[in-house]
Amino acid sequence: MSQPDSKISDKYTSSVLSELPGVWAHGPDELYKNWELWTLHINRVAALATAFAQPFQAETFLQSLALWHDLGKLSDAWQQYLHRSVETRDDSDADAIGKVDHSSFGAQYAMNMLDGPDAPLGRIAAYCIAGHHGGLLNSGSIAIEDQPGTLAHRLAKKVHPVAITLPELQVRPTIPRPALTFKQTPEDTAFAVAFWGRMMFSCLVDADFLATELHYNTDQHEQRSTIKPTWDCWAKRVDDCVAGKRNLTTTVGRCRDAVYQQCLRAAKLKPGFFSLTVPTGGGKTLASLAFATSHAHQQHLRRVIYALPFTSIIEQNVQVIRDVLQDADVLEHHSNLDPNKPENQTTWSRLAAENWDAPVVVTTNVQFFESLFANKTSRCRKLHRIAQSVIVLDEAQAIPVDLLKPCLAALNELVQNYGCTIVLCTATQPAVHQRADFAIGLENVHEIIQEPQQLFEQMKRVRVQFIDRQTQDQLAQRIAQHKQVLTIVDTRQRAVDLYRAIRHLEGVYHLSAAMCPTHRSVCLDKIKECLQQSHVDDTPCHVVSTQLIEAGVDVDFPVVYRSLAGLDSIAQAAGRCNREGKRSQGEVYVFEPENGITGIPKGSMQHAAQMTREIMPFHAEDLLSLAAVQRYFEMHYWKQKNKWDEHAVMCCFKDMDNVLFDYADAARRFEFIQQTQKPVVVSYGKVGHELISQLHREKPNRDLYRFAQRYTVQIPCWHWEALLQAGEIELVNDQLAVLSNSARYDAELGLCLGDVTVMGESSVI
Repeated sequence: MSQPDSKISDKYTSSVLSELPGVWAHGPDELYKNWELWTLHINRVAALATAFAQPFQAETFLQSLALWHDLGKLSDAWQQYLHRSVETRDDSDADAIGKVDHSSFGAQYAMNMLDGPDAPLGRIAAYCIAGHHGGLLNSGSIAIEDQPGTLAHRLAKKVHPVAITLPELQVRPTIPRPALTFKQTPEDTAFAVAFWGRMMFSCLVDADFLATELHYNTDQHEQRSTIKPTWDCWAKRVDDCVAGKRNLTTTVGRCRDAVYQQCLRAAKLKPGFFSLTVPTGGGKTLASLAFATSHAHQQHLRRVIYALPFTSIIEQNVQVIRDVLQDADVLEHHSNLDPNKPENQTTWSRLAAENWDAPVVVTTNVQFFESLFANKTSRCRKLHRIAQSVIVLDEAQAIPVDLLKPCLAALNELVQNYGCTIVLCTATQPAVHQRADFAIGLENVHEIIQEPQQLFEQMKRVRVQFIDRQTQDQLAQRIAQHKQVLTIVDTRQRAVDLYRAIRHLEGVYHLSAAMCPTHRSVCLDKIKECLQQSHVDDTPCHVVSTQLIEAGVDVDFPVVYRSLAGLDSIAQAAGRCNREGKRSQGEVYVFEPENGITGIPKGSMQHAAQMTREIMPFHAEDLLSLAAVQRYFEMHYWKQKNKWDEHAVMCCFKDMDNVLFDYADAARRFEFIQQTQKPVVVSYGKVGHELISQLHREKPNRDLYRFAQRYTVQIPCWHWEALLQAGEIELVNDQLAVLSNSARYDAELGLCLGDVTVMGESSVI
């Protein structure tokens, strides 16, 4: 084997350690030529990690993590194994090839170096170092060492000996205490320290990944471009856009302008919690963008992050932001990216999605919140970049009741200890503000709108009426009386049944999650075109949809029917009615299914509908008033204390005395959306058929699977299993299910789940 060469030019100039000749961190690069000296890699990681730690004032701690994280690679056993792996040209992960554990030594070394009064810091360092490849671990029991997969096991493990010859590594560092503000309770203190540990882990693993990439894939590394935001310029572009659309001749136009002006005034305030209480159709998107860009400029913040509840509304919001900010690089990070759009296929966007190295990020609540509780390196890399950001939470009331406590605790940490501003953007405040019967709520929330009640009254454009139970035939007859009407029901099957009942009418459209994202986009474009063609409500447009249309879809109907649901959902449905205020009044009719409350899907949907039903008699005149909303959340959120942490996420961070945190359990328990469904790639249109053929022909790759997401439908797990057994779906490469019976995908209804024969027996799915 040729002598290793380490002549690669260095991008990072930090030299914490002096050179240690002949000791290697990584084998040959992509040209199979240059090796990387251990000290070169450590210096690179140290330079990056300390830069990432500046917003937390934790540079000294991160430098120590960088120096210690790969100490195990100094052992003769690891160096020999690295040479063996290069000789055999094995490209798999270094740790897996020779089963040589290099991270446990560094974790043990950190505990020894930071003992006594510094023991809590030493244990956090051990979590980070032990998990810098596989992810943050559970603590395990100090008294029970034989617990594989825990930090206790790794700290007690016999490791290969390492001779520490560099004097820089023999000096015990003096590390300042974390610059954290703690609440009074021990539980809050433990959570804050555990959260800080995850942030430190994020800095380390992102630095380690980037430094390793610089060695192995220099070309790709150079394509990463940290874009400096020009907030003042972007804020001016928002102002120009709003000025071009300003219309003070209508009530809606004047209200939108008032919302915008108040957002600009609030942007001058110091970072913290803000709420933007604006009725649907009040111009929240542009107003919140104005606040975010102006606030980031005036308060010297680093990025703007939009977190939205559904993937179905992200593309619309992203397009608005891109159109306004023009040349700004907006990162769109979610599962349903359209691969046909050039802005979604750039090398920059693919790389920036790994660690959110972008000035503007638009993502989902699922991606945002689950990352805050993640333990895996891939999901944690982005966390340190969230610090000193403006975070706009659209539809803040969409946080699940069973995860309220951990979600609100994480938001509080971001504001209290990481310099973030969080905007709770919703038409149904107050959902998460602290109050006497909601102790876990957020404190010191500044309401941007000075007179929310007055704004709601001025923008009242609809009348909401409850019309009791409706059979399918009764509902179909009502729909037939209108030229343009939107009807929203609570299940895919009800949407199909009602669509079939009115199919004989002109201009009938069906919309549900049984349709793949591309199919839904095509259908929505047709609906919008139909509505835009009509100036006097004379173009027939009868839409039957599940609740997915409520999530920010910009449509405007004179009449909306809504199956009984939570009051926040009804408010969203009302936002699709008389949205622009062009009519004197829109009509929203709320109805119960034929078999009443029991006909609504059990669980959170049925509970929310029941809460709405109970408050109706007390707010019949204005079901969407702020008083009604407050009463609804009092019942739905504030008095559900037993559900605030139903999955016991916070229990993973209780023992502050011994710094025993169960990071892996927390990540497993924190599931923003319960995974009760599985994906199927469907044959929608010519492209869908060709895609399935391509998936059968080609080996799996990232770009192909990403493209397939636009042609994917999620179905209940038991439906999925039944179709698989019946041979109507099949697995490609043992992992991706594709529809083999193309007749099941209807050009109007999407994936139809009817009778299926399983092993000779017929069952209905």
